[in-house]
Parts: sequence; structure tokens; C-alpha cells
Amino acid sequence: MARLTRRAFLIVATVLAPASEAAARQAAAPAGVISRDAFMRLSQRLVGNQHLDAETGAIYLDALLAVPENGPLLARLARPSGGDLDATHTALERTIVEWWYTGIYTLHGERRVATHAGALMWSASGVSAPGACALAFGAWARPPQPA
Repeated sequence: MARLTRRAFLIVATVLAPASEAAARQAAAPAGVISRDAFMRLSQRLVGNQHLDAETGAIYLDALLAVPENGPLLARLARPSGGDLDATHTALERTIVEWWYTGIYTLHGERRVATHAGALMWSASGVSAPGACALAFGAWARPPQPA
């Protein structure tokens, strides 16, 4: 019988760890819960922007899923067929849009900042976020361009 060396064991464990982690995550996810990719597609459809930050989206999704009732609602919203949506679906859609545009979300009743400069309200209004330097060095010294 071949002996498994310590080095071989560590290599095998390292190779298999991501697969076991993904399987555990999938097994722990209750039915009707939306994936991060599906949430990003839903968000892109709701806000009309294909270039959303995935890390910010993960923050928003985790905050939404902290409320157990949101899981099935999000799964229903993510379905491409549309169908019968009620006031709770509409309210959840508005919440998602609000969070993307303001960069502020709610977790356990507490308002938190996910992103300041990355909030969509700045690009929608055509200005840089206060405190964020989005222009070239010295741009502040030139007069603003007329709209």
C-alpha cells in the first residue's frame, strides 16, 4: 500500500478545498435564493446600466437576503418571464434601484454606505462625487465646461 506523504496530502487538500466549499455553499442555500450573477443581471435590467460593480452588488444582495422574505421575492424578480408582480415586488425593485443610485443600503435596520464615488447618481447627474477626483491633475484650476 502506498503511503500518502504530508506534502501530497496538503496538495490534494488544497486542490479539493474550493470544490468542497462550493458544494457546501450550494447545499446550504435554500431553494428560491438568487445567485450573485442573477442578482447582477436583475440590477443591470432595473437600473439600465451594464457596468455595475460586482463587489457592491454582493453587499446589496447579502443585505437583501438578511431579510428572509426577500429570498423568494428576488428569485421571482430574477426570472426573465416577468408575470404577476405585486406591490412587494415593486417595493423591492425600488429598493434595489435606490441602493444602486445612492450607494447606501440598510442592514438589520441600520443605514450603511456601500460606495460613495461609485453611486450611480453621480454619473446620472454628470458630476463627480464630492471628495473624489475624477479628472486630470490640475483640472480644478480651469473653469467648468458649459453643459
